[in-house]
Amino acid sequence: MQYCSDLHIHTLASHHAYSTLLENIVYAKKAGLSLIAITDHGYGAPDAGNNWHFGNQIIWPRVMEEITVLRGAEVNIMDMEGRIDLTVSDLKCLDYAIVSLHPYCVRPVGKDAHMNALKNVMENPLLHTIGHPADIFFDLDFDMLARLAAKKGKFLEINEHAMRHDAVYEKNLILLEACKKHLCPVVLSTDAHVCFEVGLYPKTERLLKEAAFPDELIWNQDPDRVLRTLKVI
Repeated sequence: MQYCSDLHIHTLASHHAYSTLLENIVYAKKAGLSLIAITDHGYGAPDAGNNWHFGNQIIWPRVMEEITVLRGAEVNIMDMEGRIDLTVSDLKCLDYAIVSLHPYCVRPVGKDAHMNALKNVMENPLLHTIGHPADIFFDLDFDMLARLAAKKGKFLEINEHAMRHDAVYEKNLILLEACKKHLCPVVLSTDAHVCFEVGLYPKTERLLKEAAFPDELIWNQDPDRVLRTLKVI
């Protein structure tokens, strides 16, 4: 498969990442991408930027080095009621918002509580994608998650970076079966923390082939579809 987009990329604004905005764009172009999303961590993360960061993304040109760049964030879930760390005002400045469970923001407690948090965040129309649901820390009911996401018009992320853990790869196989069953679209993302990872999907490619996952359920396979869905064009 020719990958055309990468919708989860970090810059130096997330302090455990190592590349600038421009470095990520340059490597996106080298990888043959036409669309990326820059998605640094929300304020609840210990290494997040200050509270001007997301609103000030408006200064970015929409197209840089022939790459369309979405203004995004990886929003943190802060409790099991689904409260998040970005305000409505922050989210309205963005084109695209991932929302994720991270153990440095909220302690894992059990499948039912984790599902309650995700069920509640899916009610927010300004959040688009559940980040890395096949997680080693947070146990989830993938069948229920795929059914709810399909019903609410949300996307589930297949995260290349997370599959550095073999257990995540195996969980993603189960997740993809649930997505096929409920016709739930997925997003392919690298979650790159350094520019050299942008647009490279070796484990994802193997996973999709093993799962016999249909191309039509990969939302970001068509960049124009992404832009239409997000009302960027």
